[in-house]
Amino acid sequence: IRYTTQSKKIVGVDIVEFSPIPQILAPDFLVAKLIYKIIGYIQVKFK
Repeated sequence: IRYTTQSKKIVGVDIVEFSPIPQILAPDFLVAKLIYKIIGYIQVKFK
């Protein structure tokens, strides 16, 4: 992900296929962390 954000122009990210599972929170946090990292990598590119 880091290489892609540094070498290519990111125009969108699709996390639509994620479907929360009741009573299991780990996937929710994993997707949130992934989105956070992607946004962070994109921000670093523009600084």
